Amino acid sequence: MLSEIQAEFLKNARGDAFIRFFDPAYVRADIIVLERKSKTLYAVLHEQEHYIGNLDDDMIALFARNDEIHLTGILSGHKALNLKAPLSVRD
Repeated sequence: MLSEIQAEFLKNARGDAFIRFFDPAYVRADIIVLERKSKTLYAVLHEQEHYIGNLDDDMIALFARNDEIHLTGILSGHKALNLKAPLSVRD
């Protein structure tokens, strides 16, 4: 059974896809992987895939339109960590 990372899948005002992680360690992901067939999203961190969750059809379309995904999380001291990671789409 896959353990899901707590995260929210969102769209900003410009239409960019982003993920808000509750654990800011995942903001440092090397790449985000979208598997269209299973509608599953993974973060690759330290050469290991971490299951983030499943997307609905609208979010799959949004994510697939983006080459990079914005990643955000809150560090201690209430400071935001904002990075980008490339997106790999698997059919």
